Amino acid sequence: MSDRLQQGLAVSRRELEAGVAEAQAELERLRQMCRETEELIANAKVLLLAGRATQALQQARRDTPSSRGERPEGTTAVPPTTPDFAAGLRARLQDQARETTSEERDSEGG
Repeated sequence: MSDRLQQGLAVSRRELEAGVAEAQAELERLRQMCRETEELIANAKVLLLAGRATQALQQARRDTPSSRGERPEGTTAVPPTTPDFAAGLRARLQDQARETTSEERDSEGG
């Protein structure tokens, strides 16, 4: 091969390698954005489920005899909420959100 042709190929090769490296960096940025988006979706689902659970709990409290002033002797109108209970509920809601996200991803073929 002539020197000029080899130089031309070397330049093209360097440009191609630079393009591939740039594409790989962009792919990694997009993958990170995807992970962050999936995390945001999971957090939003946790909030949504927590809101629904709160609404259901409030409705259940309204429907109980204790909320109508018919509280049985020796009971409180609202059961106490402990940090352990709240942490357990949060963990269950996060698990449900992750399962939902995983199921949706599986159903999409991804």
